[in-house]
Amino acid sequence: MRNKTRNHGLEGLRRARDLRRNMSASEQVLWNCIRKRQLGHEFKRQVPVGPYVLDFYCPAASLCVEVDGEHHALRVAADAARDAWLKRRGVETIRLPSLDLFEQSTATNRWLNLIQASCERRRELLHPQPPPQLAALPKEGTLDQPPPQLAALPKEGTPDRPPPHLAPLHEEGARDV
Repeated sequence: MRNKTRNHGLEGLRRARDLRRNMSASEQVLWNCIRKRQLGHEFKRQVPVGPYVLDFYCPAASLCVEVDGEHHALRVAADAARDAWLKRRGVETIRLPSLDLFEQSTATNRWLNLIQASCERRRELLHPQPPPQLAALPKEGTLDQPPPQLAALPKEGTPDRPPPHLAPLHEEGARDV
């Protein structure tokens, strides 16, 4: 999500604070399952974004998790518009029915597995890891230690690897001078 999308206005922050203080029972159940990186990803709760407040948001994966109560059945078009607005800004939304969260059940565990898998998939898409051979290369400023794959090569000036300006003389079939 772009930084300019976050709503840092006073009204948005007040509304988010109120929602944090007055979370529904199903939101509290989910928060207790995902807080403190329990799924391996950091989540924030009641995050103001543009005209909306997201129930739960994972910044590293640009993933929004919304807990939908019964009243959302009457707001399908508004929820679809909200999801489309967020998607245009790079945020994927997962919507969970609140009834699935009222108790620790297999449904809750399925949702938690889906959230975790989505976070990992999106994080990999948004922040790809370098290939293993590049990961072993030294960072800038640490060139005093060659990477392991280069350390095993013979050094220039040894019989196995003559300096470049003498290399043609040591090719097979070259005349000795």
